[in-house]
Order: sequence, then structure tokens, then C-alpha cells
Amino acid sequence: MSMEQVEQIGGKPLAVSDRTVVLGTCYDYMFTKSSQRQPYNVSFDGKGKVDHSGFTTCAEWSNAQQKSRQAPKSKGVTGGAGY
Repeated sequence: MSMEQVEQIGGKPLAVSDRTVVLGTCYDYMFTKSSQRQPYNVSFDGKGKVDHSGFTTCAEWSNAQQKSRQAPKSKGVTGGAGY
């Protein structure tokens, strides 16, 4: 789905941000039902096509992507049988 198609369905986003981990764009929306508010994001790849959406803000999604791309930290375990 393109950015234009998303806007036709969801309207103008509350905020638009550039993605930093994987280049692209992210739209922030806020759903409201019975006075309860829920953030929702739609994220687009570099070609302007949806590649992710979810019930978080764009900032939260970006933080999750950054954490998943960080190298795992060494636990300092060395080789050997341990006997």
C-alpha cells in the first residue's frame, strides 16, 4: 500500500518522521474510542510502500528496531569443558 492510499483510508497523520535505522518514513496516528486513546504507526520503506504497522508510536518502533540491530553483548565466557 502506498502513502497516498494510507492517507485516503486513515487521513492525514498526526506526525510524519524520517526513519533512521532503515531508511523510509513513518506516520503517527492516534485512535480514540470511548475516550481511550491508542497510538498507531504506519511505516514505509524507501519506495513509499508500507512495510510495518502497529500499535506503537514511530519513536517506539524506531527504538525497537535499533535494539534488535545491536550486536549481542559478550558474556565473557571462555572455551573449555569446565571440569
